[in-house]
Amino acid sequence: TLCRTLAKKTFKNTQHKISNSNRRPSGRLKVKMSLVKTSTREN
Repeated sequence: TLCRTLAKKTFKNTQHKISNSNRRPSGRLKVKMSLVKTSTREN
């Protein structure tokens, strides 16, 4: 579980960086889609 939480934190940080560098709505949409994919995969 510790590994998973660390992975989640790093994943969120990378996604946050991507969204910050990509101010376009399309970039944000991609980030949201990837987040949804990972959340559904874990459940």
